[in-house]
Amino acid sequence: MCGNSWGRLRQVEIEVSDPTLVDDLIESLRAAHLIVARTGAKTVDVRFGWPLREDAARLELDLYLRVWCAKNQGARAIRVD
Repeated sequence: MCGNSWGRLRQVEIEVSDPTLVDDLIESLRAAHLIVARTGAKTVDVRFGWPLREDAARLELDLYLRVWCAKNQGARAIRVD
């Protein structure tokens, strides 16, 4: 398989435990060049803008979320599948 044949990660909804931290999460994910849109007081939709196998994209997104949570102790950001 090569590049574009892998497709793109479908849009994934992320829920944040503290709505006051949603903008911070959006900034963090956008800094990582992800496409992010706020969809609610505590939710955002996220997707990669480049071809990536879905399993790899999910792993990478989970890592971004773990790093963000570590920087914001007590906060939670989870995929809503």
